[in-house]
Amino acid sequence: MKNDENDVNKTPKGDMWIRIITQGQELTIDCDEKTLAEMGFKDNQMVYISIGMSRNMKKRECLDAPSLQPAPPRESLPTLLLLQPNYFEQLFSLMHNLSSMKIQMKGGRELPHTKAQVLSRRVWDILSLMPTSPKLLQGFKHLDIPLPELLDPSSAQKLMYSLYIVESLSVKMCQSKYPEEEEKEEPWIRTFVQHGGLRHLFDIFMSGVLQRDGGDGSDWQQDCLASLLKVLCHLGVEPLSQESRPLEMIKSSFPT
Repeated sequence: MKNDENDVNKTPKGDMWIRIITQGQELTIDCDEKTLAEMGFKDNQMVYISIGMSRNMKKRECLDAPSLQPAPPRESLPTLLLLQPNYFEQLFSLMHNLSSMKIQMKGGRELPHTKAQVLSRRVWDILSLMPTSPKLLQGFKHLDIPLPELLDPSSAQKLMYSLYIVESLSVKMCQSKYPEEEEKEEPWIRTFVQHGGLRHLFDIFMSGVLQRDGGDGSDWQQDCLASLLKVLCHLGVEPLSQESRPLEMIKSSFPT
């Protein structure tokens, strides 16, 4: 009988079930994976814990408990799924479509859709939380992809994303604390310039595509233009000597 009771009080994985009671109420499986703040817990709140399964808990509920489900495979993680080429391109298409939405005003005048602009920025926030695209990162490191594909001015959002990668790769040289590391990083900037990267960025600037009205929206174009000028200044100006460099370098906020 004791063995049977022990088996009942165990999870499918062999762990013991526990009952949590506080303020005269038992915390059910519906509270699983909630934070203490969400549960309304306060400081010094008394909690009673005992071994055993709740009488009100059904066997099916035990099997469906989120904490008992196996972890999803790595390739099914949302951040890695979004990095796949099809989904990754859809994020930029979504930002482009949202930022291009207009509101028809009286007299035929059109204004940017405020809510759509906000949602477009939210998509960018999601993109910023994800790991850097492996395809673009490796493409910039090895420069084995044509520059018009890596730095595409047809989409202000995608160009700005690529500019952040260029800035991140180039800033590593300036942030290096050891000369031997600096010597390893510096050739990438030289290779990028010799590969025509600086010329391509300058051609994008001179084309005026980021100064035109319409397209991806003026706000996105202005932000992208600011990033482009920053990278042009960083790559086009001769690096400062170690003695004349500022003590603190500005760090890129984009994940690598």
